[in-house]
Amino acid sequence: VAVARTLTTCFAAALELPKVFSKSKSNAQMKQSFFINFICEELLLNVIKFGLDDESKKKEYYISIKLMEKDGDYVLRIRDNVSLYNPFESEGDEIDSGVLKLIQKKTKYCDYQRKMIFNYLYMII
Repeated sequence: VAVARTLTTCFAAALELPKVFSKSKSNAQMKQSFFINFICEELLLNVIKFGLDDESKKKEYYISIKLMEKDGDYVLRIRDNVSLYNPFESEGDEIDSGVLKLIQKKTKYCDYQRKMIFNYLYMII
């Protein structure tokens, strides 16, 4: 239940990301907004799909999404406390692998770090 509640909050936050842009969105801004949503959704799904194991389902999880604008680029940070999980080194199926490669190719910068009990994903879009 705690996982479902947390995930609902995360997906709601991901759906709100397009509001970062003004009402008069250019085509480029709309594409960037779509891609930010796409990245959030895919990475969150992968964290849930591969970062949780049967033993850890008894624990409450924390997932945070932070989007910041810096010099015309957007910095996206996703932080969670699931087990050690780097989606860019995972052994998912062909679809998961293809989506993660697309994300790495389309972002200006992409990095994973493990600090204490948290996984951090950083992307510059």
